[in-house]
Amino acid sequence: MDAFVHDFSKIQRWTRWHAAVMLVLAPVCVIFHSDIPFGLIGLGSFAIFVWTNRENWPPGQAWAGPANWITALRLVLVVMLAIIGGQIPAEAIVGIAVGTLGLDLLDGIVARRTGAVTVFGTYFDKETDAMYVLVLVTLLWSTQRTEGWVMLIGLIRYMYVLFLILVKPHWQPETRSQLGRYLAGGVMLALPVCFIVPRQVYIPLLLLILVVTCYSFGRSLTEILRRALDKGSNS
Repeated sequence: MDAFVHDFSKIQRWTRWHAAVMLVLAPVCVIFHSDIPFGLIGLGSFAIFVWTNRENWPPGQAWAGPANWITALRLVLVVMLAIIGGQIPAEAIVGIAVGTLGLDLLDGIVARRTGAVTVFGTYFDKETDAMYVLVLVTLLWSTQRTEGWVMLIGLIRYMYVLFLILVKPHWQPETRSQLGRYLAGGVMLALPVCFIVPRQVYIPLLLLILVVTCYSFGRSLTEILRRALDKGSNS
């Protein structure tokens, strides 16, 4: 992977502030029983990310390159879900969600074919994925399909990012195993299904998604802690 990055510290600093903002917004969304704060403030946060990381855009690419344009379109669709998801039919929610997943596949293909796979693009894509999950699980709660515990699925990523401050060396990119990618993809595919199947099906499915999410981040965290301990013992 072309890991071009001019100043990774800016990227990681933003991810931490963004995670904190999303966690602070969670009780606000609960109070107002709405996804809209996640959507609007999340969009503003992403705008800050894109603008403050101009030097980390792919070299020679207009506005961060075509793959990142596609990711930006995905983000717009996710924000649209946050704003209008509570007023549209379940089938429309699923249609928009499936559209974002299709664009997710497309931006990866475009990034590889144009040679514009960068740390900036990786984080833009990863954080858009996290926003997608958070918005969908909050919609499941705000539309009274399930209880508030489901929001934990979407908030684990942000708690993980903040916890890394304690255990991960500064300004070092996160890594994701192949298994982690498969698990994340499975979660993103399964969430839209929960809007169109009976409760007796989607509640066990959501519980499974929660377990898989906890396992995936727990596995990553265990690996990071192991490496930190190995480094400490060898120093």
